[in-house]
Formats: sequence, C-alpha cells, structure tokens
Amino acid sequence: MRSNRLMAAVLAAACLLLAGCGAPAASAAEPAIPEEAEPSFAQTPAADVPSEEPVLLPEAEPTEEPLPTLEPTPSPEPELPIALRENELSFAHKGEKAEIYAGEAELARVNWTTDDPAVAIVSQGTVMSMGAGETTIHALYGSQELTCHVICTAPEDEYIALDPEILYAPLLNPPVLSEEEDALARSFFENTAFLGDSVSYVLYQWESKEDWLGDVTFLVRGGISLESAVSGRWEVFYQGVSYSFGDALAACGADKAFIMMGANDLAQFGIDGTFDYYETFMEQVEEKNPDVEIYIQSVTPVWTPAEWNMFNNEMIDEFDARLRAFADEQGYHYVDVAPYFKDNTNGLAERYASDHLMHFNRDGCYVWSLVLKEYALQQLREDMT
Repeated sequence: MRSNRLMAAVLAAACLLLAGCGAPAASAAEPAIPEEAEPSFAQTPAADVPSEEPVLLPEAEPTEEPLPTLEPTPSPEPELPIALRENELSFAHKGEKAEIYAGEAELARVNWTTDDPAVAIVSQGTVMSMGAGETTIHALYGSQELTCHVICTAPEDEYIALDPEILYAPLLNPPVLSEEEDALARSFFENTAFLGDSVSYVLYQWESKEDWLGDVTFLVRGGISLESAVSGRWEVFYQGVSYSFGDALAACGADKAFIMMGANDLAQFGIDGTFDYYETFMEQVEEKNPDVEIYIQSVTPVWTPAEWNMFNNEMIDEFDARLRAFADEQGYHYVDVAPYFKDNTNGLAERYASDHLMHFNRDGCYVWSLVLKEYALQQLREDMT
C-alpha cells in the first residue's frame, strides 16, 4: 500500500523550477534544455524521433574508420589476492584523501563501494572524506571482500571561507580510458536504452553529436516525473509514437536499460513518497520487459546555491542510498555516477553545470559517458573471471 504523501502547495513553484521552467536559455555552444511544462505544451520526443521543438545539436560526422569492437575473452590467470594498507582511516578535514589498495590483483578489477557517500567516497582505491560521520569502504574482487572503517570529524562549515573556484570544483578526476578500453566499453552498450527525465535528455543531445557510447536509444523527456509516468499523464516517444516507459522499452527491443528518475518528485513527495513511485515505476517497466537487464543510476546532485528546504543534496544522497539497497534486494545493477559530479559542498560541480541547477553541459555529459564506460569495463572484467 502506498504511503501517505504530504504535498505542500508552497512547494509547487519550487517543483516547477526543478522541472526546468525557470532555467536560463542555453548559450549557442550548449544544447537547449527542454522546456518542462504541462502536457498541453509541445512534447519532447526521444532520440529516434526528429523534433521540431527542442534545439538539437547537429549530427556528428561519421568517422572513416570506426573503432574496432573487441570481444571479451576469459582470463587464464588465477584469482590474485587483494589487500588494504589500512583497516581503519581517520580524517580530520573534508576533502582529505588516502590510497589504501596494496594487493596483487589489478586495481581496475577491484570493485569499490561505500556504505555512506556523504561521509566518504572511494574510487580506484582512493578514499576521500566528504563530511562528518562514520562509514565502511568495501573492496570486492571475485570471492574476496575486504573492508575499511572510515571516521571523519570535519566540521560542517569547514569550507565556508574557501574561494568559490575551489569550493565548487569537482572532487574526483574523471576516469581515463585507453583506445582499446573505450572500444570494449562501447561494445557493452550495444542494444541499450536510457530512460530518464531532462538530465538524461541533455545527455542524449550531446551523445547525438559526439557518439561517446555508440548506437544507444534514449527514451527520455524533459519534465517527466515518476508520478506523471506511473499515472500515465505523461509518456515518452519512440519512432514517432507516444508510449509509457515500459511499452517504449519493449518497442525498441533493448537488452539493457539504464534508468535515472526521481529528481522531479523529491521536492513534492519527499523521499518516502518518491521511492513508492519508483517501486511502482519499476513494476510497470518489468511487467512489459521481464528479460531486460536493469541498471539503476544514482540521481545526480543539484548545484548547492540552488538547494531549498525540501530539495537538497542531503536528500538526494539519502534517496540514492535507498536506491542502492533497492537494487540489491531486487537483483538490479546499481551504477553510482553521482560522486564524479560533486564539489566540496556535496553539490553539483560548477564546471559541469549548464544552468546552476542540475543539468549538465558538454563537459559534464562527457564525464558521465566516461563513468558509464568505466562501469562497463568493470562488468566485462567480472564476466571474464
């Protein structure tokens, strides 16, 4: 039974702002963020449908020699041991880093996770403190799992006096892929669909120009929420036809679905209400697509000065933690893309923001594609072991 939802009328304007109605117009160098209004306005089609409404980027020129598709081959090597330099870390300041990996297995093959990204995040064996509290870092490789307890005592207002260029700069460097790794990662996304709202729509606009991921399908629409999708008030387009997300995914015939939804619901319905809609949304998608592999992406942060009482990055982090647990329970994959876009305030790094809200510019979408491809390589390596 769906939990009761507290809907405050005073938040209506804030929700419309999140939906993009008040976003500044994009510059000539940026793709236009779709107008996100009520269904009576022009609807935004998905990637497979030409549109007269949004200003799309020009098609990318085809390359003369596309990168080769490398087939993953099983590794003959036995499972090598992993090890950590520390079983416990203590940080006194936000933004401190520590490299903890000391094993024989290739670092890139180790899967790193954190129980609470608001306290500490981890990437490629490097742990960074994010805020006061305690958490546990996990290193997984094959049948091996090691943990490191992390304590951070940084005061909440530690970075108030920092220069804005430092304050709003990205905490993590993006992944770096070789040409062969890039080609192999692109092969992972063959026959893949992306489902989402305006954040994913902007990724579609840049992907249609740059071709970072390959021949993927975007089933996206600016302004769409979990509530409007579940209720059937709003739909997405595929090849000129309006569908529910579940029917659109079935129509495109994808084998994998990468989903990022929920940002347009959090301010109105809170974490519990939004999560209830998320569960129903997934039930509707799976009902029509029982054999599609599901990949849940974390909701990305909002620019910190754009936070308000009922919608902030702490709420997004808590919702993402719920999504991670939900993915584990349901047997979905969880793709934690959010940490790569965070700054020292735990908000969206200004370098990646197109509108000082939560939409990405080209740099942000490029980093997003790299994070997805790094994740794809991890999945392919796990399949080889």
